[in-house]
Amino acid sequence: MTGVRSHTVLIVDDDPVIRRVIALQVEQLGHRAIEASSGRQALSILADQPIDVVLLDVIMPDMSGLDVLHRIKADRRTESLPVLIMTGLADQDLRLSALGLGAEELLSKPVDRLELGARLRNILKLKTLVDLLAKQSASASGQTPALPSEQDRVDAASWRALQTLTVAAKATGARVLRLDDEGRMAAVDGRAAHLADLAADVLSRDRLVTALKALRQGGTQHIEVTLKGPGKCLVRLAAVTVAAGLGERYAATVVVISPQESR
Repeated sequence: MTGVRSHTVLIVDDDPVIRRVIALQVEQLGHRAIEASSGRQALSILADQPIDVVLLDVIMPDMSGLDVLHRIKADRRTESLPVLIMTGLADQDLRLSALGLGAEELLSKPVDRLELGARLRNILKLKTLVDLLAKQSASASGQTPALPSEQDRVDAASWRALQTLTVAAKATGARVLRLDDEGRMAAVDGRAAHLADLAADVLSRDRLVTALKALRQGGTQHIEVTLKGPGKCLVRLAAVTVAAGLGERYAATVVVISPQESR
């Protein structure tokens, strides 16, 4: 990986064989691999040394991957740390929960080397750009490094906005969804539901559909609707650009749902 800075990748999996195979793949990509056999060990490592990205298994005996993910995103020191969830399960609810808790990517097990390389490359590129932009913003004067391209700036800003939305929403107990550009919720197969399917009545459904259409014109959308289950909610929609594998990008929507007390 000539010309690419080496990063430190934390691999969390209770299976030593799987962990070692993934570690070798990470090292072949030119990065440093650190292994953790449990969620608690992973959190201890994160508290002790800088990590650039976490590859996290879901099913572990001492603490589930979702619990570890929640701890990472709830801690101000690690809330912006990219996490790639690894799972061999096809459970859509589990995958949506991982995205809702702030996971940047989902990787199917067994992990494909080419897919891992593509996803790591995109996530780490965005992290590097976010860090660079943060340093430039904090710098009051002096020479600045070579500026990233305009598209890179858009990607980095979108990724940072996604993190900010997720962290802020969790602090208030809100629910976070990630949609594709058609308004479907975290599509992992052909059966993914549309955001409007959450509406409890026709008026709320129309409002959600209208907000999604208006979002394509830019900015954000704030609407009050009634949803199945939670009832009256304040819904915020924001457009982001998400990095995909092999250098591709796709438009997505982040939705923050905040239940409102009945008045």
